[in-house]
Amino acid sequence: IARMGKPASLASPLNGFAIATRYTPETGKADEPKPSGPLEWFEDIEASLTDAYMVKGVLASDTMSVIYGPSNSGKTFFALDLAFHISTGREWRGLRVNAAGVLYLAAEGGRGVLNRVVALKKETGITAAPIAVRRAGMDLLHNEADLQSVYNLAQEVKDRAPDMPLLIVIDTLSRIMAGGDENSAADMTALIRNIDAIRTATGAHVMLVHHTGKDTARGARGHSSLRAATDTEIEVQNEDGERAAQVQKQRDYQGGETFAFTLKSVSLGHDQDGDEVTSCVVEATDSEEFKAMKAAKKGVGGNQKIIMDTFDQMLGEGLGKPNPGGVGFPETGQFWTVKMDELRDYCMGKFDSANKRDAWRTAWRGVTEQKGLFCTASGLCWRIDKRVKR
Repeated sequence: IARMGKPASLASPLNGFAIATRYTPETGKADEPKPSGPLEWFEDIEASLTDAYMVKGVLASDTMSVIYGPSNSGKTFFALDLAFHISTGREWRGLRVNAAGVLYLAAEGGRGVLNRVVALKKETGITAAPIAVRRAGMDLLHNEADLQSVYNLAQEVKDRAPDMPLLIVIDTLSRIMAGGDENSAADMTALIRNIDAIRTATGAHVMLVHHTGKDTARGARGHSSLRAATDTEIEVQNEDGERAAQVQKQRDYQGGETFAFTLKSVSLGHDQDGDEVTSCVVEATDSEEFKAMKAAKKGVGGNQKIIMDTFDQMLGEGLGKPNPGGVGFPETGQFWTVKMDELRDYCMGKFDSANKRDAWRTAWRGVTEQKGLFCTASGLCWRIDKRVKR
């Protein structure tokens, strides 16, 4: 606690903004006070009807969002796809988009993010957009020079995209803490203050890409102050290759939306040995179908799970084929199918039951009529979540 009488010194401003520091008696440092705004009296307050959005109903300008999920969930692909649409002003999932300059800070480094950008260029045919990538680790918790660098990089993007809003994507949160403790209230709140300082100085929306912990049901990893400070929180999930981003929190918008997607492979060329080099782009899928499939999978166990796992095993052994067209089938080549009698025989060999045929009939009724996880036609069957990747 600061003693009365002698004011604490303030953090030094850097090109118009201050590095956020928490007060400590040893150094005498304290946060720079925020300027107070004018009073707005009840009778003078009117509705604010202009929505300063980036993606209408999903992302607002000058706020903070967190996109999180476990490893290999597709969260970086999702964040990059969202950033790309914002940089071009292209409609995203049927929603209006206000074009903005984008600074993508790939703090984990590596060339993978560049190949993902090239995949977007090849898939869309768009070769120019106000989006820039910086691949390098940084310390936004302790290092004033790195904070200053982010500010300077943001100015470069704003120079390329004048009179446009700004989006800063930081991928990932853990790589900008430089040894800080995600579970520490002191470290997490200090990082949030520094992110706020960047937002204040640049007017940007800052999007953090983050991980879940071991228990994915508990949400984004780290201290709860992160969620409290977040305006928009989006969880990315992977259900056997069928993925979805679900809006878990909105401060000002409605929230609760689900944006299902899959990852489509894109060929980029060949390496020095003649082997094909690929990356992926996000391809939208049916969100209602994803939610129905996820709900249906709840409570699947016992012999029903054996059927699910055996279907996967058969695909892995090369026994699956894309569905044909015709009566009872979806559009040609949409789902992996196997022969119904082969699936039944494989499963019955695994059932621990005296009457295996009765066990099969009961379990099969459960995954078809009751849960809707499988469909059948002309002696073939397919799982609704096992699409052919194109």
